[in-house]
Amino acid sequence: MKMGNADVRVLYPSIKNVTSKKIWTVIGHSPLHERDRELCFHLIGGTLYDGDDSVRNATSDDYARFSPVLAAGPVVVQNLIRQARSAIPRID
Repeated sequence: MKMGNADVRVLYPSIKNVTSKKIWTVIGHSPLHERDRELCFHLIGGTLYDGDDSVRNATSDDYARFSPVLAAGPVVVQNLIRQARSAIPRID
């Protein structure tokens, strides 16, 4: 999906929206398939991360391969999810 000029493949919202603030409800859990493992890698301020763990200073190859984390509050995330859901055809 698009967020400004960036293509966004993964959203990294704060867990606080589920736990303490209770803005979102957990409706299920799906394990990450090994083929999707690369989605855990992202860039923050010149550093490559695997989930929450710092891996190394980002290389030029990392910038070409992995997405930067973009700041977005819960309302922006909700709107992005709503837009993505509206693009999926309904099966009645």
